[in-house]
Amino acid sequence: MEQEKEKKEEGLPPEDFPEEVPEPPPEPGEVKEEPPEELIRALESAEGEAEEETPSPGRWKRASRILLGVGIFGCLFGLVLGVYTLKGLLHPAGGKTRPVESSIPAETPAQGPLGSLPLPGRPEHTLVLKHFLIPLQSEGGAPVFIKASVVLYFTTQKEVLRARKLENPLRTIIYETFKNIPFYYWRSPEGVKKIRAALLKSLKERAPENLVPVSVEVTGYILK
Repeated sequence: MEQEKEKKEEGLPPEDFPEEVPEPPPEPGEVKEEPPEELIRALESAEGEAEEETPSPGRWKRASRILLGVGIFGCLFGLVLGVYTLKGLLHPAGGKTRPVESSIPAETPAQGPLGSLPLPGRPEHTLVLKHFLIPLQSEGGAPVFIKASVVLYFTTQKEVLRARKLENPLRTIIYETFKNIPFYYWRSPEGVKKIRAALLKSLKERAPENLVPVSVEVTGYILK
């Protein structure tokens, strides 16, 4: 300072000090080089951001489990809802279910043909004579046939054996008796009872070797 003052005083110009020259701007296309420390910091920050953006495998597993659980719950809920809906349609609330009544009519007991009586179930000391075909005429004069069977009841088995030997004479008596009975007797059970009484009377009067049964049963079918 003292020298400058002395120079000023002496009338000499002061010495020029070098001024800081600014760096020229980079030319187009020229890449500015950065220090290695700044590059390292920039790479580390970029890797950190990438790690934050990329989800970890653990998160994916948890998310998939949650989605699977939600899907299963939704399926179960839909199934239960469908069952309740179907049950409500089949069984309305407040209504009692009634059993379905069959439209098939109950079977009625089989009835015998017109003018017939069932044969009794007494197998002891009996002789059954079948296949009597009696030609008759209806009230209007039309020809009809009666297919009849007769059961003769005896007191002992010896009488049954005798009746088997005398079957032809017995059948002749039965046939002639039926042939002389009017057709309308066969139309009702009451008429068949009269036929049975008439047959028993004929056997008592005309039985061969005095072989008279104690009782008789008659059944017949009207054939047109």
